[in-house]
Amino acid sequence: MDMHRKERHFQLRGQLLEARIKRSLMHAQAAALEQLDSLKIESETTVDVILCPTEDCNRLQQGTSVCPLQNPNLTTSNQATIQHLKKFLIDRLRLKCMKNEIIIACRGIVLNDSHLIWSVRHHIWKIPRPVVFRYRLLCRGEERPCSMTQSGETLRNP
Repeated sequence: MDMHRKERHFQLRGQLLEARIKRSLMHAQAAALEQLDSLKIESETTVDVILCPTEDCNRLQQGTSVCPLQNPNLTTSNQATIQHLKKFLIDRLRLKCMKNEIIIACRGIVLNDSHLIWSVRHHIWKIPRPVVFRYRLLCRGEERPCSMTQSGETLRNP
């Protein structure tokens, strides 16, 4: 009987050890896949972007409507900045305003001119679909907001 007990003990220890090894391998595999995903994002040389006006854009402009782009889908360099997007909008929409009068946000977070598109894609958007940027003109006398309302929900600058 004593021999049977020892065999059972070693069998249980072996199963425990096997389960621990499997769990460790699964964690290592998950970490490796996560690292591979981040390397894939970093190695991208272009980023797909969608530029849309905010839902309340026309209402806020007090009679001045901002038309959406005919084709809001862009592919841009991952090194482009928000300032580049503002210049693009001024050119394409034929706006008579300065770049500091345009507000661009991603997921409700207002972005400054020096943000890289890649950085926004990696740190704010975080999903493998085109990055959606919302834009609107700053109304006269309005201060630059730290958040934008999207679908009735206000998201703040972190």
